[in-house]
Amino acid sequence: MNSVVTITDVYHKLLPEPLFLYEDYVFIVNDTLGEYGIVSEMKINCTDNVKLQNSTDKPRSVYFMYIKMIEELHAPEVDFAKTVNEVQEDTHFIYFTDWKMWYNITINEDPIDISTFALTNESRKEFVDIYKEKLIHHHILNGINIHLKLQQVPLNEYGVPVAILEVHDGSKWIPEVMKYSSVDIVKTIYRIKFTESCNCQFNVELVQPGTTSNNGLMAIKVMAVNDAPVLTDKAILRYNELVETYLLYPYIHQDTDFRVSDIVPHFYSDEDEHDFVGAAVIGQISDKIGKWMFSYNSSWTSFPYIDKSDLPGRSNINVHLLSPNNIIRFVPNNSSYLWTRHEAIAYTRIYLLGWDMSNSNNERNLTDTVDIHICHGIQNKICGPGGKSAFGRDVIALYINRVGCDGVASSLMSADSCGICGGHDDCIDCTGTPNGGASYDMCRDCTGGSSSIPYGHHLDCNHECGNNYYEQRLQMCVRCGHCVLGNTSLPSNHGEDVCGVCNGDGTSCLDCDGVVNGNKTEDFCGQCLHPSDSSYNKGCMKLGSVTPNFIRNFDNHTLYVVGVKLEMFSTVECSLRKHNDIYLSVLSFDTTTSTIELQTPDLLGTRGVYNVSCVFDSNTTLVLENDLTIYQYPQITAITPDSMVIGDMIKVNITTNGLVDTGFIQCILFCPFRSPEIGCYTASGLSKVHIPVVLLNSNTVQCDLSQLGYFSRAKAYKLSVAVEHKDILEITRLHTVDFIIRAEAPVIQAAIFDRSFCYFSVIFNRDITGPNECSDIFHSDTYSLLGTNPFCITVGKRVLVDLGRDNTLRPGHAITLKTSAIYRIGAMQQFAEFATGSTNISIPVNAMQPKFSLSGPLVVGSCDAFNVVLKQTNSGCLKFRSHWSIQANPASVNISWVNSTSLTSLMNRIDALKNSPRMLAIHHDEILPGETVEFIVTVEDDLNDLSYVARHNVSRETIMNPLTVSIILLGDKSHVDPANIIRFYATAKVAECYNLTEGIVKLSWQSGTSDFSLSVFNDKPIAAVRPNTLRGGSMYTVTINAFFEDDPSAAAVDLVTFHTISKPLVVTIDGGDFIVFAPHQEVVLDASISQDPDRQNLPMFFTWTCKYASLIENNLHYYSNFI
Repeated sequence: MNSVVTITDVYHKLLPEPLFLYEDYVFIVNDTLGEYGIVSEMKINCTDNVKLQNSTDKPRSVYFMYIKMIEELHAPEVDFAKTVNEVQEDTHFIYFTDWKMWYNITINEDPIDISTFALTNESRKEFVDIYKEKLIHHHILNGINIHLKLQQVPLNEYGVPVAILEVHDGSKWIPEVMKYSSVDIVKTIYRIKFTESCNCQFNVELVQPGTTSNNGLMAIKVMAVNDAPVLTDKAILRYNELVETYLLYPYIHQDTDFRVSDIVPHFYSDEDEHDFVGAAVIGQISDKIGKWMFSYNSSWTSFPYIDKSDLPGRSNINVHLLSPNNIIRFVPNNSSYLWTRHEAIAYTRIYLLGWDMSNSNNERNLTDTVDIHICHGIQNKICGPGGKSAFGRDVIALYINRVGCDGVASSLMSADSCGICGGHDDCIDCTGTPNGGASYDMCRDCTGGSSSIPYGHHLDCNHECGNNYYEQRLQMCVRCGHCVLGNTSLPSNHGEDVCGVCNGDGTSCLDCDGVVNGNKTEDFCGQCLHPSDSSYNKGCMKLGSVTPNFIRNFDNHTLYVVGVKLEMFSTVECSLRKHNDIYLSVLSFDTTTSTIELQTPDLLGTRGVYNVSCVFDSNTTLVLENDLTIYQYPQITAITPDSMVIGDMIKVNITTNGLVDTGFIQCILFCPFRSPEIGCYTASGLSKVHIPVVLLNSNTVQCDLSQLGYFSRAKAYKLSVAVEHKDILEITRLHTVDFIIRAEAPVIQAAIFDRSFCYFSVIFNRDITGPNECSDIFHSDTYSLLGTNPFCITVGKRVLVDLGRDNTLRPGHAITLKTSAIYRIGAMQQFAEFATGSTNISIPVNAMQPKFSLSGPLVVGSCDAFNVVLKQTNSGCLKFRSHWSIQANPASVNISWVNSTSLTSLMNRIDALKNSPRMLAIHHDEILPGETVEFIVTVEDDLNDLSYVARHNVSRETIMNPLTVSIILLGDKSHVDPANIIRFYATAKVAECYNLTEGIVKLSWQSGTSDFSLSVFNDKPIAAVRPNTLRGGSMYTVTINAFFEDDPSAAAVDLVTFHTISKPLVVTIDGGDFIVFAPHQEVVLDASISQDPDRQNLPMFFTWTCKYASLIENNLHYYSNFI
């Protein structure tokens, strides 16, 4: 660059005092041509180019010279300061606001020729520097005419660019469309806006308007980052974290395993193209029904138990990491117990997070720590890290349902003793044995099958039921009260009359001629003749009989009248006579057999005993007197008693509006079942049971319902009285009443706590059912003992009661039922007898034995506050009262403190504690430095009146340590595998009484070995060693130093020492396990490639052994002999 230098003005001025030799004032001006330049005003104290000395004896002449330099226009060179810029995936904007970050701006110029000036070298150099500085500043202030453009931007699936360039117009961002001829990149604010997340690359181009040359490209690389697993659409959240589960425990007990890869993908997905998502299990909620376990190293381990309310706000919560191939299972405490969905949600929940395994290099079971917090904007929902971590944000709770025998989850359907789902033990025989095969014989004895009693055991010698009895062993009968046959010498009919009737008078089998079992009968004419006698029914003229002689009073009926000597007549007319005549239609008149076939009209409403009158040939009348009875179906007006309990043997009296003794009077019980096991069964297979009666009077019969004692199904049965033979009986016309067979009332056997005292069972003598509200089951006196919101359910022979909070139920208390609550299962409630009474609740023989301990620090800082916590295990739901006390160390170095009022005050404060606290907080000034205090808690069992004592000693340091730090090795310290990630966690604590002005605590990690370095984790509470970094079989020590940033002298240190496991040497012979060589050929066996997996870098020593061996190949023997 050439500069024109002109002296525009020189003048002098008298000054009252001396000045510096020279000064420069440089500023930017604009001449009339619009060019920018540099004007320098130099104050030069000189004469004839000779510097004058300062003097105060006379004034000096000072010349002021103005120099103006006009510059040429320059084209600055602009290129990107960074050729590649990497940003993380999910970046939304890249801003180009600071030019120093993005661009290099350089200006090429020729040096200014100022040799004609009478200036010192120093002034010359300063002038040139100032010129350059102002020139550059001039360009920056006035801008650089270049702008930006995007190249090779990928498109999404809809053809839209994933990134666009935007420029700010002073009020808003607008897309850059290159509509301006020139854009000043220095004064204009650019940004790149991502329209969607991508893992991609594109270029940013510098463009100079008016030219075709590009000044440079910068590549934008979007780097993929890990994304935490997220919930899938299938994960329908209930109660904030509960998901509708498909996990089912089968009805038939068996170990049911769930592979993680079959569970987690239903609820979590991962965008990072991981093949599967694992699980980070926080823990399970309860072991009341069972426990969740996972398989590790061929053994099953239970997940830890957690209290969800303790999780929010906690950091470093241990989680069990399960890879997709891991297996979990639920193991119920009682394999036969069927739990409800309510119980599944309340007691089988297991909390977990999705885990994408991005923080692990293998699929072994590991543990890690996560932070749990209350989700933003969602009350009571807990969340995990999410974001870019390996763990999902949403904590979910799975639970497992128990399948009923019907295959439906939580249906509580169980199989009866017969193996029938939802059955009623109908296959139980009369001995109570399922499918036993025993049944009641004709004597209603339980015989056959499982009874081991032969069928007909009580049949007598005449195959009749009664007092007569056949004795199998003696081969004799008990007949008519006498032992007969066998060795008695008595005949089988001893005690019988001639008719075979025990103790009879011998007349029951005589015919009309007095002959035993004779064949003569009295004919219509009153003669005792054999029916085959030619004189039989020949000695008179009369009507002999009408058939049937009993007819019902509805419909019309056909009658057959048989007479004697009617063959002499040719015509006949007949009627029924009582108070009025009922004329009959003659259907036929057979004179050869003296038989008249008649038909009645509809007899509706007619009843009573009638004469049959017939007029022959219009002049001869014959009458059959009182031989035809017209009856009605009786209407039942009363039944006493009207019900019975299953198993009763009773007789009932049934009163009607009138009965006719037709010889077929019977009671009929209508039964909807046809099963001998239920008892409602007839040999004919009809759905009615015919029961003999005793006619007490013309209106009342007595039915013997003894056989109903074998009925096993409670129900209202229809009972009727019939007067016809069952073959002609019209069932639909019978009048019926309800006779109720009630289910027998269950009887309380016992009431007993479970071993955890969380619930109790009321046990009955049979399977039961009833309401599920405790207040509907128990008397108010008992219900008041059950606490707040108890839960009740009937299962099998038990009422299970989940005790509520603050219950006051104690051993020996009476458990009393309401009078209309519990009844036999399978019975309809209106036909059931209800259980009543009470029993005293008792303690189980296997009751839990609680254990108590105090936990807290053994040593605390000289002024630190601390807590002592009472822990209890194996205590279930037992309630306890605790009393705290302390005592000072008798050997205390400070006797005055032991006897001081401050210690007495502390003792009194502790002694006055109420509500049985589980934790005791000790303030920093309540125990003197150097003292040791023993804390004592006496715990009384509120249920069993037992007491327990726990003790713990705490010592306070004498010297104040303002800072303490502790370090732990995460995982199993006794089994540190160098092939895995090894993690350490440090906790720093500032003493409460330390006057800390700045709360910044610095952490410094030290490994103490050259094998690895932990410096990258400085100021972080967690550090890790990569897999395969440490050597096996070695001891390492990791040290953590904690100190204050402003006071490094206040420091603390802790260390952890561990051994890595050692693995066997890997011995390898070069060439493989089998080498073929020719005879007399030298063979070199080289094992130098053997390796030590422990990476100890120690010399290896080899011991070679040889043996003679043969190899058979293609039926040929090859021998080797190594020496």
